[in-house]
Amino acid sequence: MSNAEGPGSCDWTTRLPPEIVAEIFLTLLARVEYSDPWNPPLLLRQLSQVCGRWRAVALSTPKLWCSLLPFITGIRDGRPLPVSAVLALASAYIERSNPLPLKLRVDSKWWFTNPPLLDLLLLPSQTTRWGEVRISHAREDDARSQCIFAALRSATFTCLKILGLEYCDFTGEPSRIVLPMLTSLTLFASPTSLLKTLSTPLLSHFEVQYTMCIGDPDHHTSESASADLVSFIEKYTNSLTRLDLANSLINDRDLAGLVKKLPVLIELRVSDMTSGTPRLFSDTLLNGLRSRAHEPCILPQLQTLSLYGDLPSSANSLLLDVLESRCHGSEACEPLRSVQLYPDVAFKPETTMRLKALAEKGMDVAAFAWASDDWVPIELV
Repeated sequence: MSNAEGPGSCDWTTRLPPEIVAEIFLTLLARVEYSDPWNPPLLLRQLSQVCGRWRAVALSTPKLWCSLLPFITGIRDGRPLPVSAVLALASAYIERSNPLPLKLRVDSKWWFTNPPLLDLLLLPSQTTRWGEVRISHAREDDARSQCIFAALRSATFTCLKILGLEYCDFTGEPSRIVLPMLTSLTLFASPTSLLKTLSTPLLSHFEVQYTMCIGDPDHHTSESASADLVSFIEKYTNSLTRLDLANSLINDRDLAGLVKKLPVLIELRVSDMTSGTPRLFSDTLLNGLRSRAHEPCILPQLQTLSLYGDLPSSANSLLLDVLESRCHGSEACEPLRSVQLYPDVAFKPETTMRLKALAEKGMDVAAFAWASDDWVPIELV
């Protein structure tokens, strides 16, 4: 960037409308949040101190101030902040972002450092603005955690669209929770008992990672956890468009039966390392994804498929048959546009050649081979 009028000058921005400057700020913030989600305040402070016009644009752009992630830890720029300072900063962000939805993470490990901040976030006037929330390490037998669960049950989260539950422990029989606007739910290393009483009529994305049986006497077996997941997914057969199952404990037979009931699913990702070894994808599941003439199409809207697990030599041919059957689509089936494969055993040369042929026909095929300690792309084109 050239500065014809000396260091610190930002007169060149006067040629840009405030809306364009604001979009540049938002693009910069998105990049910072992606690489270091805990440090956006540093960027916003720097932008606000360049000149009066930049500060005015920043303060008049509510979308810049929606993320409260950095304040949950009470640390800024690598240094701890006093409780009063954290509360003041969070309050400023809440005011500047009004009336847009808030993005925050509530982690019980950090609550004890700043109880007033949690009290502020749990005010009814604020919970109605929670738009994207990650709740971590919450336990129903913990006093602070009970505030969160009570808020979830109070039906005040009227604009909550994205919810993540990480390392949470639900003891006893959970109470009914209704989240009317929720579209995305992630369950990470948490019991499945919450799903029994959770109602999310608009759910379109469901992700499960590392299904756990923590603190719930009804979930000591993988069968019961799997049954909870299948039952929950079946409630949203007409709304789910994205399903991500990582170490979900759902076996291939149940999964093959489940996909038959998901007519609007667009994206399916399946991986499993629960037992320390990759999941073995059986013929049952692969046949369940195959498109056949004169038969109803399974997953007719499917466009993205990702499989991470053991695809033995005997299954390679069947897998390719499945992909080829969905390459161009049909009157009843959308063409499969994107495929990611992470096999535990390297593909045979003939398999690689058939994958190359699919790529040449327009399918976005990405295959990876395990080398040393990382996945390396297999050259297909």
